[in-house]
Amino acid sequence: MAHPQMIKYTEKIKLDMEQYKKMREQILLQQNIDPDKTEFDIREYAKHVLYYGLLPEKREIIKALGGMIYIHNQFVCSAPSR
Repeated sequence: MAHPQMIKYTEKIKLDMEQYKKMREQILLQQNIDPDKTEFDIREYAKHVLYYGLLPEKREIIKALGGMIYIHNQFVCSAPSR
């Protein structure tokens, strides 16, 4: 996957990430887990969208990554496996 600093964040991705983060925090709090002590970044959000998102959301993430991605054994990679 692209390095987080190289991702082209659109306003839609920023908004969607913020909504996902709020939902995630609520779930963690219900499980008595401090959301501030768990890491959150674009990789977690991208994984969520690629698994559960709608096709337009998936396209938006793929465009933001700015390159080819590959799926190998249910993992998303930035290079083909050999």
